[in-house]
Amino acid sequence: IGTHTVLSSHQGENIDIHSFEPHPENADRLRENIDLNGISDYTSVAEKAVSDVDGSVKLNVGSSEAHSVTDIYENTEQLPVSSTTLNNYASSHNTPGLIKVDVEGAGGVLLKGATSLLNSQTDWIVETHNQSERDAFHTIFESEGYLLHRLNHNHFFATIE
Repeated sequence: IGTHTVLSSHQGENIDIHSFEPHPENADRLRENIDLNGISDYTSVAEKAVSDVDGSVKLNVGSSEAHSVTDIYENTEQLPVSSTTLNNYASSHNTPGLIKVDVEGAGGVLLKGATSLLNSQTDWIVETHNQSERDAFHTIFESEGYLLHRLNHNHFFATIE
């Protein structure tokens, strides 16, 4: 857990990395990996789900390390977790230059809580898990004037024109 967080830490000086991990055990593993890689001075973990509500949501716990606030996984345990919107989180932190998203099918939910960031010249790397999530991201990004660059079937890069 934390592969993208660790890799992002090698992208230059003067960066702040904010990772979100709502599942307590996964958040602990992420913190351990951050410490093991010596990047804790500029990397923080928010033990929250990124959603369209500030407060709490039900996290559907999948059979692996992948979990979602949507019903993408069948017959899963539900765990109540803290949640935040990206708008709210960004209001008390510097506006990010890049956001990497992998929310296990909850892209539409995340974007409802990220409207101010869509207008902020922020670039995005997005991982999608199904066609409806891909459609939601594409529709919203294109309506906000982003250019979409497909990286592979499940990943794309969105940058403002």
